[in-house]
Amino acid sequence: MELAAYTNLIKQIPYREHSFETKRKVWEPYRNRQQFIQFYNDTLLNNEVVTFSRGELFSIVKEDPCKAIFATILWGYPNGYTLGFNMATLFPKFLKQVKFLSKQLPIQKSITEDELKNMLKSCNGIGLSTLTKLLYFFNIKMDGNRCLIMDARIIRILNNTEFKELRSFFGMGTNEQSGIRHYADYLRVCSQLSKKYGYKPDQLELFLFLFGNNLKNQ
Repeated sequence: MELAAYTNLIKQIPYREHSFETKRKVWEPYRNRQQFIQFYNDTLLNNEVVTFSRGELFSIVKEDPCKAIFATILWGYPNGYTLGFNMATLFPKFLKQVKFLSKQLPIQKSITEDELKNMLKSCNGIGLSTLTKLLYFFNIKMDGNRCLIMDARIIRILNNTEFKELRSFFGMGTNEQSGIRHYADYLRVCSQLSKKYGYKPDQLELFLFLFGNNLKNQ
């Protein structure tokens, strides 16, 4: 199976409109946390349901980095950070990193593999899925290629891929460390394919997220 066969579909994917909604009740237990209180009052207090799109997040990044970080979390984890059942453990740890992230991400134009690994080690409560979401929306590059989201779903898709163009990732493994080891290569391949076929890397990433595990070679 070849990605080339889906070129026209990938070109039409409206990635900027890709949206998720989250409910206020998911985040309400943390409404009085020092780092979260202003965002909660401004965004959730008077809204039972909030929806963010990728396009909106790109705009918010330019206006308010701290708000953008929280909006990214709500977009990426609408049912709770990072899963509802472990939110009580991980979200308070994440909140302690927000001040650092809000200062670092706006000035970070690029990131190396070693810097990625160091951030993951030093930022307690933040995994590869969360960090790559933030790198993506803050338009940060690695080796000249725009960072894309790599979450557990994308890692599983790459590990089991039937796409010829992605066969170098087949059997790479499904844990976070596998994703970290292959992240730079993933960005490079997505960039090369996007240039070759005339679509955006964002569109390819979203195509894989939506369809990567739901297409079977005939």
